[in-house]
Amino acid sequence: MKNKNSKKEILMQAALDIFMEKGFDRTTIDDIVNRAVCGKGTFYRYFKNKDNLYQKLDENFLKSLQKSFETNCKENLPIEEYLLVGLKTFIEVFTQNNKIGLIRFERDMRLCSSERKKSTNQMLEKFFYMKPR
Repeated sequence: MKNKNSKKEILMQAALDIFMEKGFDRTTIDDIVNRAVCGKGTFYRYFKNKDNLYQKLDENFLKSLQKSFETNCKENLPIEEYLLVGLKTFIEVFTQNNKIGLIRFERDMRLCSSERKKSTNQMLEKFFYMKPR
């Protein structure tokens, strides 16, 4: 028997798809619930608003990035190999999560420089989890 996706997961996937099609700013909650085939009440059971949904997507992306770095970037590797594994890991995670990665990049490009730096630092913190000896 197949494991069914939860309504929350269905809403998150619908949002990703529509954010890619229309852009974050032009996407409405109505667009998301219509794609997910559920009501607004279901949306608000899981998310406060569209920004909160985006934050959850981004948190999942950053957690995936962190977990992959922790798994792949072993401290006992020589520095050159360590950096190459780190870069390869980043590319793999970004490729697997390309929708949220692209949405994140598009949103970040419209931020003021201090907010863009803050957002970029969230990702870099995961990258610099790597602690070579």
